[in-house]
Amino acid sequence: MIKDIFSKCREKSSPKKLLSKISLDQWILLLVSVGSFLRWVKFPLSGGISPFNLHSPILLSWGLLFLPIVILAIMGISRWFLFILLIMVFSFPLQIHWDYGFIQDIALETLQMNDIRQFTKKNVFEPNVLDDTPTDINHPDVSDLWTAPWSRVTLTVDSLGIGFWIVFIGTVIVSRKLGARRITIALLVSITLSIPGIMTASFLTLGRSAFLVGNYSKSVDMYKLAMRIDQSLGNRTLNRLELYYLWFGESLFHMGVRDEPQVYFFLAKNLQQVRSFSKSREMYWESMSLPPTRRALAKAMVDEAIMDIKEKSFGSAMDRLNEAYGLDRNNFESLFYMAYISFVLKDRKSASYYSGLLFDSCKEKLLFADLYNILGDTYNKTGELVDSRNMYIKSVDTFDRVKNGNYHAWVGIAGW
Repeated sequence: MIKDIFSKCREKSSPKKLLSKISLDQWILLLVSVGSFLRWVKFPLSGGISPFNLHSPILLSWGLLFLPIVILAIMGISRWFLFILLIMVFSFPLQIHWDYGFIQDIALETLQMNDIRQFTKKNVFEPNVLDDTPTDINHPDVSDLWTAPWSRVTLTVDSLGIGFWIVFIGTVIVSRKLGARRITIALLVSITLSIPGIMTASFLTLGRSAFLVGNYSKSVDMYKLAMRIDQSLGNRTLNRLELYYLWFGESLFHMGVRDEPQVYFFLAKNLQQVRSFSKSREMYWESMSLPPTRRALAKAMVDEAIMDIKEKSFGSAMDRLNEAYGLDRNNFESLFYMAYISFVLKDRKSASYYSGLLFDSCKEKLLFADLYNILGDTYNKTGELVDSRNMYIKSVDTFDRVKNGNYHAWVGIAGW
C-alpha cells in the first residue's frame, strides 16, 4: 500500500507531467523573460544596451520593471499583468524615439566612425569599414519634426535590438486573450505617455521655424519652453543634444547677445568647422557649463590632432589626443589614432596599451579588424613577418564574409 502511494506521488511530481501542465502562452512568456536579459537597443559600436541599463518613465530601469511583471503573468495571477506588459512594449520604442541623448550618442558614434573610415582609406589601406556595412545607422536631421518624420522612425526601428523584438512579439502573441478593446487602450496609454516627447519636439520645430523667418526672440522662447517640458515632464535628455545649444546660441547671437554660454558654443562649433582650432578651444572653454561641451571639445581636439598627424607632428598629436580622451572617455576615435601613431613610431608598449583600451571601449568588429590590419602592416614593414601574419589572422578571425570580405588581411596572410 505504501508502495502504491509512493508510486502515485512520483507520477504526479514527474518532470514530464509538470511540463505538460505548462501552457503554450506560459512557454512564450518564459521566452519573453529570457528576452529581458538581452539587448533592447543596439548602437552602431557600443555592442548594445540591456534594458536593466535603460530608465523607464518612472525612473526605474525597464528590466527591473519588466521582469517581475512577466513572472507574475506566467503565474497567471491576473490578466492585468498582461495589459501592463503590453503597455510597456508599446511604450518603449516611443520613449527611444523621443530620447535626445540616444540621438546624440548615435550622431557622435557615426561621426567618429566616418572619420576613422576616411583616415584609414587615405593613410593605410582600403578599410573594412565600408559605406554599406550593416552596422551603419545614420542619425536624422531633427530640425523639422513634421516635414520629414520618417528618418526618426527609421532610426528608432533600426536601433531596436534582438531582446526587444523577442519581448515585443511574444507579448503581442500572448496578449491576444485581452481582446481588441484592451489592446487598443494599451496602445493609447503608451501614446499618452509619450506626449511630453511630442510636445518637446513640436516646440523645437516651432523655435527653428521662427528663427528661419527672422523672429529670433520667439525662437528663444520656444527653445526654453521645449527644455522646460523635457526637464519637468519628459525623459530629461534634451540637455544632452548639441543641436539644441547650437540653435539657442545662434538665435541669441542674432539678437546681439554675446556673453552667454550658448553663444560661445555656437561660435566654437563654427570656428571648428573652418579649422580655426585655437579660437574654437577658447570658445568651448567659455561654454564649459553646458552638458555637451566636454564631448564637443574632445572631438575638436581630435580633428586638430588629425591635422598634426598629416604634418608628421606626432608628439603634438599625442598630447591633443590624450587630452581629448581625458575629456571624453567614449571618444574611441582618439584611442584609434593614438594606437596608429604608436604603430608608426614602433612603440609596442604604447600600441598594446591604446589598442587594449580601444578594444575595451568599442565593440565594433569592423574597427577591430582594421586595427589588426594596421598592426599587420606595421610589423610587415619592419620585417617581423611572423607577428605580421598573426595580426592578419586575428583580423580575419574578427571579421570576414563572402561578399566585401576582409581582402586586405587575406592578402597579408598570403605573404603579399
